[in-house]
Amino acid sequence: MTSEGLCSIQKNLNETYLSHTCFAFPRQTKDFGGQHEQALSLSCPEAARQALLSADAFEFAESRVPVRMATVSKMVPAYGLSVELMNEVRILCLKMLRTDSLELWQRLAVLGLFCESLTKVLETGQHEQILPLIDETVALIEQGGVAAALADIQPDYRSQALVFAMFWSAAGFAANSAVQESRVQERVVRAIERGLGADPGTGEATIEDVVEGYAKGLARLPEALKAAPYLLEHFLLNEMFRGLFPSKGNNPYDAFLQLVAQSGLLRLMLAAQCNIGDALPDANDMVQTVHVFYRRFQHDPRFSQLNKALTNSGLGRLERVYGFLKA
Repeated sequence: MTSEGLCSIQKNLNETYLSHTCFAFPRQTKDFGGQHEQALSLSCPEAARQALLSADAFEFAESRVPVRMATVSKMVPAYGLSVELMNEVRILCLKMLRTDSLELWQRLAVLGLFCESLTKVLETGQHEQILPLIDETVALIEQGGVAAALADIQPDYRSQALVFAMFWSAAGFAANSAVQESRVQERVVRAIERGLGADPGTGEATIEDVVEGYAKGLARLPEALKAAPYLLEHFLLNEMFRGLFPSKGNNPYDAFLQLVAQSGLLRLMLAAQCNIGDALPDANDMVQTVHVFYRRFQHDPRFSQLNKALTNSGLGRLERVYGFLKA
């Protein structure tokens, strides 16, 4: 690294001398059924900025890009499905998250219903029922009855605050002196602590402080998100695309719960920062929060298991999950 913060290998030699990791980052290339797909890791600040703020960031396109075959991950269909059937499932899930006629939490609710039904189909070995299930889900959305069916769902702010604050603290990052923090990471982490009512000295907060801080911040979050209207949707789409959703789980519903855990924790982090003084976080602040989320959680193997807390507590049942989705 040079004194200007640049890569000395890039500056003095060229990219052919880079290690595989440095050459590929932040791009992740996968070979799925002979088709090469490339996604971005949002742990790169610039990748996060472009993916989360650009309206057309998820307009998928074909292009020629340089890759090293050693960096390409070979993927196989999950749950005994064919490549073709797995692609049908993936495409439907991505389309559900882009259904503009529904609020984002409603899209997640329908996704959960589909993943729960798909899991039941797979458990009984009735793969021939998958295409009809896809057709039924498409019809449910197109008929416009989703919003009415979910109209009586009430958000459970207390459970949201406690469960996702538990996720935040369980990974041991709220006050991790053993980790070398960048100034950005430290600033974001401390802001979240303050927004959740933590004592500046100890970093500890009472349950009521956490619930109150989360609820107040959550009420202001929609106003803050006007500066970054695509941020939460694009965060979810990126996770789904790069993880070949719903392949990443013991079953599709387990993959859905992982998505709920990820989106819920990020929402807590954003809401907490909306509970600090009069000024709301701007677009750059929120992108930095996503960047910190990736750097602190996505690369920690413990986080991928935290969705089990929902299941083990009985909160993972779909009718309970609805209360976690609505804000």
